[in-house]
Amino acid sequence: MPGLSDYSQYSWVIALLLIIAWWKIFKKAGRSGILSLIPIVNTWTLFSIAGLSGVTSLFGYLGAFCLSYATIAFSEMMSILGSVLMLIFLVQAVRVSFNLARKFGHGLGFGFGLLFLAPIFSLIIAFSDDAYLPQA
Repeated sequence: MPGLSDYSQYSWVIALLLIIAWWKIFKKAGRSGILSLIPIVNTWTLFSIAGLSGVTSLFGYLGAFCLSYATIAFSEMMSILGSVLMLIFLVQAVRVSFNLARKFGHGLGFGFGLLFLAPIFSLIIAFSDDAYLPQA
């Protein structure tokens, strides 16, 4: 039976594959691939490539901060604020999946693939001959 450390190794591999995919996607979209290595900037850039405001990518980070602060300080207001910010971020993340699929010439099914199996479908975009369509 696999131990917890085995799953940790798998997550590192998946994270590395996702970074490689994002690097190539960023390059296809005319952005610097190195942006995929910078934690907050990579999400901002991915949102921008998908045609959404990069500012909304910050909601996830701010929401996580508020929720973690709320658990320390038992602040109900921070908990509510964090939950609202996370909800906005999740809705935008769904939009990113479908917009990104459309920007690379794919349809609704591929958008669902990006939503539920992001590393695999990101690699498909990265290593395929799909061109970035900024006006799509």
